[in-house]
Amino acid sequence: MTQGRFVNAAAVALFFAGIVISGYYRARADREGGRLPERPQGLPSIAARLAFGIAVWGFILVQHFAPKLVRWSFIELPYAVRWLGLGLLTLAVAGIWWTMRNIGTNVSPSTSTRADAVLVTDGPYRWVRHPIYTLGFLLFLSLALIVGSIPFFVLLGFLIIWIPRRASREEANLIASYGDAYRQYMTRTGRFLPRFAAGR
Repeated sequence: MTQGRFVNAAAVALFFAGIVISGYYRARADREGGRLPERPQGLPSIAARLAFGIAVWGFILVQHFAPKLVRWSFIELPYAVRWLGLGLLTLAVAGIWWTMRNIGTNVSPSTSTRADAVLVTDGPYRWVRHPIYTLGFLLFLSLALIVGSIPFFVLLGFLIIWIPRRASREEANLIASYGDAYRQYMTRTGRFLPRFAAGR
């Protein structure tokens, strides 16, 4: 197996592991966690989530098994950059497990808070209010570096715009749910990175 194929195969395996970990904890939250509001805010439609998943997985698999079909969409990056991407992907998947384990049944597919949810401030939430968004961005950044894909870099641009807006809506709901406790929590944590690194 060539170096490039090994990196690609490892990336596919890690990406799949991240999806399984996230899916397990989200399914558990749907079974055991509190109910969402009747009309939860910020909940993407099933069709939108399916289309996004098919597009991402489709591109990754085509790039791995039939790279000539999508050669037009690549930037040739040095192997050192691709290995860096693989390292970042490993960190992202480990971070997803750590985060999901800490948030437990409080995790929500929407920006709305589940009934009877508790404010989680330990684990990665001790330093960052939205580690899921940070790790999701890191995951797609690592994939962009691994495959040198123009579409993935375009996706990163979209995420840079979309994530802060979604986080703002989520924080408004969290303030409504937890009041001063969440406001105080905001003063000692960064939004996406630890406050000592980049603050909000």
